[in-house]
Amino acid sequence: MTPPPDETRPSLSNVYQAINEVKTDVAVIKNELGDLVDHERRIRTLEQRMWAAIGIFGLLAALSPYLSRLIP
Repeated sequence: MTPPPDETRPSLSNVYQAINEVKTDVAVIKNELGDLVDHERRIRTLEQRMWAAIGIFGLLAALSPYLSRLIP
């Protein structure tokens, strides 16, 4: 059995370049995922504040008939 020609075998420099490209791609994806997690955290905080405000305004709306009687 004859060995395959040299042009089909990757050289170590090609393997090294490919590994560095993958490493760079993984670092970029990891950074983007970090930004995504931070973005989701900010959205959750905003949503919690929104629901608290809705609850307070709902309570004020329910109490408004009683509060209006206190004002002469």
